[in-house]
Amino acid sequence: MRLKMKTWGIKARLVSVCALIVLLGSGMGLWNLSNFRWAGAMFQVASHEALPAVDYLTEADRDMQQALVAERSLMFVRQASEDAAKLRKTHEENLQQVKGRWQKYQAIPANAEEHQLWPKFENALIEWEQTSKEILSLLAQDSPAERLDAIDISLSEGTAKFEAARDILSKLTELRLQKAHTFAEQVQAAIMRTTRWTLGLVAVLLVAGGLLGFLPARSIVRTLNQVVAETEQAATGDLTVQVLVKKRDELGQMGEAINQMMTRFRDSMVQIQQAARRTTEASHQLAQGSEQLADGSQQQAASLEQTAASLEEMTSTIKQSADNAHQANQMAVTTQSSAERSGVVVLEVVEAMTAIRQSNQKINDIVGVIDEFAFQTNLLALNAAVEAARAGEQGRGFAVVAGEVRKLAQRSADAAKEIRTLIVDTTAKIKTGSDMANQAGAVLNEIMDGVRKVANLIGEISIAAQEQAQGIEQINRAMIQVDSITQKNSTQTNHFAAIAKTLSAQAGELENQVDRFKLS
Repeated sequence: MRLKMKTWGIKARLVSVCALIVLLGSGMGLWNLSNFRWAGAMFQVASHEALPAVDYLTEADRDMQQALVAERSLMFVRQASEDAAKLRKTHEENLQQVKGRWQKYQAIPANAEEHQLWPKFENALIEWEQTSKEILSLLAQDSPAERLDAIDISLSEGTAKFEAARDILSKLTELRLQKAHTFAEQVQAAIMRTTRWTLGLVAVLLVAGGLLGFLPARSIVRTLNQVVAETEQAATGDLTVQVLVKKRDELGQMGEAINQMMTRFRDSMVQIQQAARRTTEASHQLAQGSEQLADGSQQQAASLEQTAASLEEMTSTIKQSADNAHQANQMAVTTQSSAERSGVVVLEVVEAMTAIRQSNQKINDIVGVIDEFAFQTNLLALNAAVEAARAGEQGRGFAVVAGEVRKLAQRSADAAKEIRTLIVDTTAKIKTGSDMANQAGAVLNEIMDGVRKVANLIGEISIAAQEQAQGIEQINRAMIQVDSITQKNSTQTNHFAAIAKTLSAQAGELENQVDRFKLS
């Protein structure tokens, strides 16, 4: 059996020990459970039978006491008062409560000794109730003699019957309390017995568990010490060590796994050594390439910086041209507006000249009327002079007047001729001015068309200049970003060169560390 146990695995041995402990513990638990169930049943009987019965009996005794107090309190009050009515009601209610509690008590299972006392209590209660009601009847007559008889009966016969009923209640209560004490003693004895057996079984389990756990633990510790010693040797750098564990359990499997791990680790270290050498060579080449790339990046960054500066100057020039074109566009718009206003003024001048020519024509017509009026006046003056000559001395004064009128008519005719000459001259000049104003209006229209075309061209030039300025500005920003990226690339290239040098140094250090291991 011992040889067979040695071939068991650690898991099987530990499981067998745990199963035995669990089996013993389960048996002890079932036995304790049985005892606790019995104790629970006893407590159930005590809580549902003994204690409620004691409560009902105690409350019935209290109700009897309160009924007696109400009875005797009636002896000292007027029977027609409200206090007397309340006391009679209290007396009746307590008697009914005594009967109700007694019925509840009888519903609880009882032993033969209690059953023997039940009729005695019922008879004693009836006798006391009859005596008490007789006392209340005497008191209800409300006469001194009847009151004295009631007091005498209450203190003698009533007290004796009351005490007889109470004694039976006390005996029943004592029987129930004795039963409850008996249950408690039985439960306590069972608990003590269960506790002693439980402690004994726990001690047995501890001893058995210690013995059953010590033997497998000792074997496991010995094997683990051997494995630790050989792995410590491997930790010094000797990867050729082999763990010699000839057991068939999990420890033997662990030894085989450690041997396989050491073999694979040794192979991996050989590969790492070779890879470290290759990494050292590659890192040297990477460092050289990174340095060359860093030089090229710096040159490219310098060229981009010059290009960015040139683009920035070009951007400034194009922005200035765009601003000038914008200002020229505004001036052209202003000139166009002025030319349009001048055209309006010329049109107004032409209209005014036309109105003046029409007014001159009217004046010419008026002058013609004046000329005709002067001619008629002159004829009238001649006729008047002829008539005055015929009249002789009497018509001399009239002849003087006619002469003056003739002179006036002659001056009016001369003035009308001069005005007509002026009007003709003015009309000719107005016509010339109107023609010149029309020509000026036509020229202004041509100027307005030219100014409008120039304004449109300047506007297109301004828009194109602004778009060109925006495009150049975007190119400038792009060149700045490219310059920034190139600067970063140059910095990163230098960083890569430093990393390559560091990698080369670390690869050399790794190769030195791997050389410390014994691989063959």
